[in-house]
Amino acid sequence: MIIITGDLLIKDGSMQQAMQACQKHVAHSRTEPGCISHCVYQDPENGLRLFFMNNGKTKLALMHILFYLVHSLLLQR
Repeated sequence: MIIITGDLLIKDGSMQQAMQACQKHVAHSRTEPGCISHCVYQDPENGLRLFFMNNGKTKLALMHILFYLVHSLLLQR
């Protein structure tokens, strides 16, 4: 199993929009082959920080998920 963690700092006033986009990403990621789990949490100590944890069976499975994330972020610009 491979575990990837990460975090994002969200611009003040944009948390609702960011959380919706992140939840969409996580939901898609969970359907990818090899995804064991994927979640996003808002940091209770810093309300502008989102924390991600992704568990995958293989590097290839995680590469699919990372490709989708990068693609999604580029489309939002």
